[in-house]
Amino acid sequence: MLFLYRKVIDWGIREETPRELVLYIRMANAAFLTFFIGCCFVTCAYLTLGLNQAAFFNSIAIFAFGSSLLLMRAGYTVVARLFAVVVGSIAGYGVTIVLGPRTLIQILFMFTSVLNITYFSLQEKKSLAFALLFPLCILGFLEYTSYTPAFGLTRYPLTDLQTTLLRFSTFVSVWAMMYGHFSFFIIDRRNAQDQLISAEKMVAIGRMATSIAHEINNPLQTIVGQVERLKLKAEKGTLQPDDAITIANKVQSVAMRIASIGRGLKTLARDASRDPFSELPLDSLIMLTLEHFLSPFNVYGIKVTVQDIPSYWTVIGREAQLSQVLVNLITNAQDAVMSQKEKWIRIEATASDTFIDISVTDSGSGIPSEIVSKIFDPFFTTKPAGKGVGLGLNLSREIMAAHNGSLIYDETSPNTRFVVRVPRGRDIVVNSSKTNVREASSSTLNA
Repeated sequence: MLFLYRKVIDWGIREETPRELVLYIRMANAAFLTFFIGCCFVTCAYLTLGLNQAAFFNSIAIFAFGSSLLLMRAGYTVVARLFAVVVGSIAGYGVTIVLGPRTLIQILFMFTSVLNITYFSLQEKKSLAFALLFPLCILGFLEYTSYTPAFGLTRYPLTDLQTTLLRFSTFVSVWAMMYGHFSFFIIDRRNAQDQLISAEKMVAIGRMATSIAHEINNPLQTIVGQVERLKLKAEKGTLQPDDAITIANKVQSVAMRIASIGRGLKTLARDASRDPFSELPLDSLIMLTLEHFLSPFNVYGIKVTVQDIPSYWTVIGREAQLSQVLVNLITNAQDAVMSQKEKWIRIEATASDTFIDISVTDSGSGIPSEIVSKIFDPFFTTKPAGKGVGLGLNLSREIMAAHNGSLIYDETSPNTRFVVRVPRGRDIVVNSSKTNVREASSSTLNA
């Protein structure tokens, strides 16, 4: 069900679509899909009970909502929504007359009529007014005529069993519609969260751009120097096999450093929201994340201490998202110690049977008690403009919750300390390339 919602939720949304209309278009798509599926089941139930005329009108509703979805996909969003209101209301009138008020089918009609107004924004005044008034006129006509059949329609002589089954069908349909709208809000919230995560990533990558360029430029200069040395020796005829091997090893070492920087940046930048969870070596995850901070640490004189983490410790999660959480915490720590006399950051890890706690501590004296309760709120920040948008801690906590872990601020620590709790793996790394990454990262940090 959620898969279908994800497929159709953005139908009709173009680059030129006003942002204030996007939510209403998505809501209409979700409602049309819910009604389409629900009407299909109800029509089958009517046919099973021998209520052919009711099944006919319900088929008109299926046509209305299915056609509206296709019109939305083609970009005719206003026509699609008005078409659903008109044809859907006419079909609802027919079903209500044929079955009668004892089946409570009018409750379903009223519920769908109320939902009609959620298709349009306040800016679409004429369409909104029509979506409100047209179903009300039909409902008013039904009440005025006491649900007496008109326009050549006849009412079925329903048995008590049929009436009971139809009442049950009405309640199930209302529940299904409520579930459909609830599903829409879940998907829309996830989409909004993914967009916020992407925005926070771009902020982090933008801030690291200078240091990343510096970290890549230095190894490139080393490679150029070694290549010139190799060329010079070859031109003079003094190149020995041992010299060639030494130069090649040096070039390979710095090239691996550039590759690890690029790999870490790619991991951070990519959208990992749909990635499967995997088992990751903790030490290489931390080292690859620290690759982005080596230059500013050196420039600003920040001392970084990383606890000796056993190479066999593993955590379960999405590498890009866990890396982003660490980037957010380390970035915050870096900003916090800039004004301190002593500038240091310490990263440690402790393990239990089921979790590994990763702590990021800096030389700050802690967060003031009056704002501790707000630090995880979205858009709350104490940083100056341009230093962040106040989403880092909030999104990091959301990410850890999705990992069945947690992110907390340790109020008992004399310094500023955050603790990330991640589910522990089996401590088995099956990918041997991880070892090479770990060794290259460790040597880079210690250099």
